[in-house]
Amino acid sequence: MDRLLTVTFGDGDLVEQLFALKLSALRNEDTPTLWRLTDELIAMAIAMAKADTPIHWPAGYISETRLFNVPIDPVRNLPHLLCENYMIYPFTVTPPHICSMA
Repeated sequence: MDRLLTVTFGDGDLVEQLFALKLSALRNEDTPTLWRLTDELIAMAIAMAKADTPIHWPAGYISETRLFNVPIDPVRNLPHLLCENYMIYPFTVTPPHICSMA
C-alpha cells in the first residue's frame, strides 16, 4: 500500500505556507510543475501578497495564473502542489480559530 506524506508548516499566512510547500518539494529534489488550488485559495494568496511589502514578494511572483513561477490549475477541492513524476504534495487548509488571551 502506498504511503501518504503529510506536511505541516504550522502558523503563518497562506502565502508563506504555500512557499514553504514549494521549498519542501525542492529540498526533496522534486521539481514543482503545477499548483492545483481552489479559486478561494488563489484569491486569498493574491490579496495577502498585495498587502505584503513588494520587497518580500516581487511583482508578478504571485498572480491568478502563476504562484512562485509555477502555473496554477484551478480546482474545486484537494489543493496540492504537483511535481515531476506525479509526486503530490497535499496542502491542508487549517480553518481559522480565535485564540483567547487570559
